[in-house]
Amino acid sequence: MTCPDCTKLHQRIERLERQLALMRGKSYNGPELMTRTELSKCLGLPSESIRAWTWRYDDFPKPMKLGEGWPRMWLRNEVDAWLQRHPRVLKYPRERLPPRGAG
Repeated sequence: MTCPDCTKLHQRIERLERQLALMRGKSYNGPELMTRTELSKCLGLPSESIRAWTWRYDDFPKPMKLGEGWPRMWLRNEVDAWLQRHPRVLKYPRERLPPRGAG
């Protein structure tokens, strides 16, 4: 069950993404912005993994802050590109990660 505030947030984000796609002359193919919770569900990992990646890997995409009271969000294509460069983090999710910046 989704809370009403989250539903409103996602509707607003989707509306903004559709408008942005139209401005760029592109078609809208679904949400491009994802919260840490959405990323973790999509990847099948705990949300703490996303949090750990943000400080352990200097090249992990930076989240965007859309405004006061909004959750930090990542661009899906940036995270996908990062995961292609770091396939080991999904292949061995429980393995002890290297120190920050070791990528």
